[in-house]
Amino acid sequence: MSAFKHRNWGRMRWGMKISGVIVGLFLLTVISQPLMAQSQTVGGTVVDSSGSVIPDATITIKDLAKNNIVRQISSDGAGRFQLIDIQPGRYTVTIEKAGFKTAEVTFTVDVNSKVDIGKVQLSVGQVSEAVAVSEVAPAIEANTMEKAYLLNNTQMSQLPMNGRNWIALMSTLPGMTSSAQSDFNVNFNDVSQFHGLGGRGSENNFYLDGSPNIDVGDNQSQYTQPSIDSISEFRVMQSAFNAEYGRAESVVVAVQTKSGSSNFHGTLYEYFRNNVLDAKCVLCNTLQPQLRYNQFGGNFSGWVPIPKLSTPSNKKVFFFYNREMTRRNLPSSSYADVPNGEIFGGNFTSWLTDTNMQYAPAFKNGTIFEPGTVTRDGAGNITGGVPFPNNTVPSSMMNPQSAALLNI
Repeated sequence: MSAFKHRNWGRMRWGMKISGVIVGLFLLTVISQPLMAQSQTVGGTVVDSSGSVIPDATITIKDLAKNNIVRQISSDGAGRFQLIDIQPGRYTVTIEKAGFKTAEVTFTVDVNSKVDIGKVQLSVGQVSEAVAVSEVAPAIEANTMEKAYLLNNTQMSQLPMNGRNWIALMSTLPGMTSSAQSDFNVNFNDVSQFHGLGGRGSENNFYLDGSPNIDVGDNQSQYTQPSIDSISEFRVMQSAFNAEYGRAESVVVAVQTKSGSSNFHGTLYEYFRNNVLDAKCVLCNTLQPQLRYNQFGGNFSGWVPIPKLSTPSNKKVFFFYNREMTRRNLPSSSYADVPNGEIFGGNFTSWLTDTNMQYAPAFKNGTIFEPGTVTRDGAGNITGGVPFPNNTVPSSMMNPQSAALLNI
């Protein structure tokens, strides 16, 4: 019986392995498709040279980075078309209709944007004749009432950031302030110190690839802080955003990560900081702050070859992998008063203040009492004692070993 069980368990394990491979391939295929949680749409109207609408025109949208067709629809009776759930990136829309020349429009879709390519005019001719329409670059957002600002990958890679924390770029936008003492913030997921339009740090809402990314327990930190090298772009919406973002009272930050393309790309980097490379701190006496800060990592992206599913001529599955690590040894953020030379000789007169002790008003704050003479009340507060003359400890009362240590 035990051997029978063992053989069946072996078959079960093999079955589980095969099932795991199938499930893994299925999930890989699924996750290679964009998550339909964004609000990007592309729309327009097809017309002829006289301005009359053209119904039933074939609309094909192609992802230029992945070199594959994303969607194909037809224009309605009014010549209009709308493509929903389009991921951020570079696209070409091809419009075809029998008896007309083919028109091609190239444009960029940003995160949480609505692109209107306007009226696309088709000229009479053969479908095989293609006419490239000038690239669409709308300067004003006319489809919504949102007041928003976009920071793209070029800005993130070229603007200086202390510590490579992309949250610091919020200060480049109108109406955004920070209460942080320094942008050198190594607690990357903390977003409590930046304020939008005078709002609190706990009134902001963050989205990562369309999913909520703010800790609802404290409303001040992100669940996942993506590396700046993995972010394609992010949009900061300040007012009049859609009801789907109604939880936020201040601003909404929508982050879009990068994805793979039809070609393979890779990057390796290291950012090295050391106090030896910095200017000498003239206010630090002989104790210089010790800073050791290393950020290193890399990324790799491309497409996944799968027989009969994702082939060199028909790429369907893509990936992007990024890893970043930080090794740091930061100087302490605490401060201490450095005593002057007189204190080493027992003279504590510089410690005396102009205020009296609360429970021993006959003495100034900073008074040094002779050991064994201090009196206290039931709560432990000092009520009196015998002070040293001139607030100076006689050298005769000092331990010689302690005096030698103070000299060092």
